[in-house]
Amino acid sequence: MKNQVSRPAGRWLIFLALLLLANLSQARQVFMMEDKARQLRPSEALKRFKQGQFQLLEGKNYNAGYTNSVFWLAIHVQEADVDQRWIIGNAHINRLDFYCAQNGVFKQWKVTGDYFPFSQRPAPDRQFVFDANTPGTYLARLDKHGESLQIFSALVPAQVYYEDHALENMLNGIYVGAILLMVLFALFLYITIGDRLYLFYILYIISSYAWVMANKGYGFQYFWPDFPAFASLARPLFNALCCTFLLVFMQHFIGQDEKSRYFRLNNRLKIISLSFALLFAVPLLVPRFLEFGTVFLIALQLLIGLIILLTVLSIGEKIREGNRQALFFLLSIIVLFFFVLTEFFVHAGITMITSNFWQNFGMQTGFVFEALILLFGLAFQLNRYRADRERLLISVNEQQRNLSASIIETQENERRLIADQLHDEVGAQLSVVTLQLGTVMESKELDTMSSARLGKASEVLKDVAHTIRNLSHVLTPVAIDKYGFAKTIEDLVSTINLSRKLEVECIIIGFAANTSISSQILITLYRISQELLNNTLKHAQAKHALLQLVELEDSITLFYEDDGRGFHLDSRKNGKGLDSIISRISFYNGQCEILSPPPGGIIVNIEIPNIKK
Repeated sequence: MKNQVSRPAGRWLIFLALLLLANLSQARQVFMMEDKARQLRPSEALKRFKQGQFQLLEGKNYNAGYTNSVFWLAIHVQEADVDQRWIIGNAHINRLDFYCAQNGVFKQWKVTGDYFPFSQRPAPDRQFVFDANTPGTYLARLDKHGESLQIFSALVPAQVYYEDHALENMLNGIYVGAILLMVLFALFLYITIGDRLYLFYILYIISSYAWVMANKGYGFQYFWPDFPAFASLARPLFNALCCTFLLVFMQHFIGQDEKSRYFRLNNRLKIISLSFALLFAVPLLVPRFLEFGTVFLIALQLLIGLIILLTVLSIGEKIREGNRQALFFLLSIIVLFFFVLTEFFVHAGITMITSNFWQNFGMQTGFVFEALILLFGLAFQLNRYRADRERLLISVNEQQRNLSASIIETQENERRLIADQLHDEVGAQLSVVTLQLGTVMESKELDTMSSARLGKASEVLKDVAHTIRNLSHVLTPVAIDKYGFAKTIEDLVSTINLSRKLEVECIIIGFAANTSISSQILITLYRISQELLNNTLKHAQAKHALLQLVELEDSITLFYEDDGRGFHLDSRKNGKGLDSIISRISFYNGQCEILSPPPGGIIVNIEIPNIKK
């Protein structure tokens, strides 16, 4: 018996629930009607809505394209609906008249649009948002004749609107912050390097994102809220500037020059797009000029299409030439088009995507990714520029090194030639003269005075021969080729030890007579040793010194130490000699460490790569 009673009651409950859901669904539906003559009065529009002459706005979106009509939107709020917001999503409606019919009273509630200050909007939002909490019928007259019109409209709960609005503000702040960071980084590179390419990148990114901000309505909301005359002109103005800087940046980014078949045409398009920017700025001074706005807008769209086509052709030309920079530009354009077209398809209802993210932020996302890819391209170009510069510097250094080596080799050859002539010819001749004098002096026919004079001349000749011998050794260590490096160093140390002014201990490891070390390295080591010992003799007032030379597989080390008075490393009196040593070591990419620890003395540690013959 209970089941027979409960079944009819359950059916009635289901019916009432379905009826309520149908009413709620109908209450949140938006209806639309086109007024081609733009003559329809509000009361007549309300009457037609009640007669069912309005059409349901399918999918919340409608694209009217370029139109000369006025459009009416209408909603009906039931008793059950509370705390709702009616959103009209196009941020660029020139004039929007809002009416409401409640309790038999029909009145105009609000007048707003791009032709009025932003403070006249019903809510501080880039879109048009109206409170629709009170039951009744609401109408909105959308006037944007002579321009392109896309309509998005929906009735949503207030809580949903506030959540979406907060999320939108947060994401918009993230995108603006990302753009500012990339612009500041490019500005830093421009100031540091001075390349105009980074300046053109900044101008292109700023003009592009300024167009995005203007197109989305953020520009009117945050930057020129009290300048409605600029609200309708900002988008085409920034669009024309964006096209101009796109061409300028593209040409410098991919390195397009006069050899390109598209170079001159791109230059003409830069002038034309800049002229369009000036034309869209004219109505700010001459409002009547705005009457020709539709013609200029259509012409600008055609110009944009031509610029995009030539940009793609220019990039393709460079890609065929093997230009990697062009690949970055092509990738950035593909990514930008993907996001922009996705947002367009979402607005047009062509795609199955219904996410508010793609609807509100597809374009911003595309431009941020484009800017990021182009910045990577700039970084790649900077790295390539640095690599090319490093290769050039290495090449120049190598040429200078080869030239220096050639000069040094020439000097050494000349010194060797002079030293050989002094040692072998002049020295030999002086030896012959000395022997002859000795023979004459042994003769018994000479008197005492003549014998003394000849003895004095013989001593002078011996001193001259000794001086010439020393001079030949200074010019070039002849003994290295004749007796080997180790023997030559030992002779140098023995000569100093014989002077009894300095006691030198010499340790030599390696340096066999048939060593494969370059002769230039051996001569350099000899001169360094000679310079260190001479400095000690002249300035150090030392009693003992240690000279150690070690031949390793990949390097040669020279260690020198004395017990002299030392010096201050920052204020050396004998800087020229040590600077000469350091320059010789640097020429062979060697390392040198010079210390003068207290209470005195000097420590020199040198390491030179072992360069083979």
